[in-house]
Amino acid sequence: VVTNHHVIAGDSTVGIETADGRLISADVVADDPQQDLAVLRPVDDVGPGATIASEPNGGLVVGDQVFAIGNPFGLRNTVTSGIVSFVDRPADGGTPMIQTDAPINPGNSGGGLFDLRGQLVGIPTSIRAPIQGNVGIGFAVPVSRVSALLRRVQ
Repeated sequence: VVTNHHVIAGDSTVGIETADGRLISADVVADDPQQDLAVLRPVDDVGPGATIASEPNGGLVVGDQVFAIGNPFGLRNTVTSGIVSFVDRPADGGTPMIQTDAPINPGNSGGGLFDLRGQLVGIPTSIRAPIQGNVGIGFAVPVSRVSALLRRVQ
């Protein structure tokens, strides 16, 4: 299971809530604060995982439709949609991110950003919000960096 570093920062064991509502313990087995990524190893089966896009940056181009799945404001399994606004936007700290106008709110961090084929293309991590609320500028860690971290723990 992959999530954001800032979601689990400081924890060595965390809880994962599955799509069917089960709460399962997981150990943090890899953590990369610079990329804002972490890999969790559940102690029990969590069900099937997402297919990870194999192309660099998930094969995304500007204008592609994407879907963010997360738990914004504690609302489980919320799906929002939008488009890719920029593929390699230097975001906070200059790290290239996928920029999207899909609504990403507090609680979406660590969820998934998916393409029309249902493949994971990124991990929503932050928003740019000069005012309170969603302004349509969200960022996701590209799947290429997710894959690199997963290779390190295998």
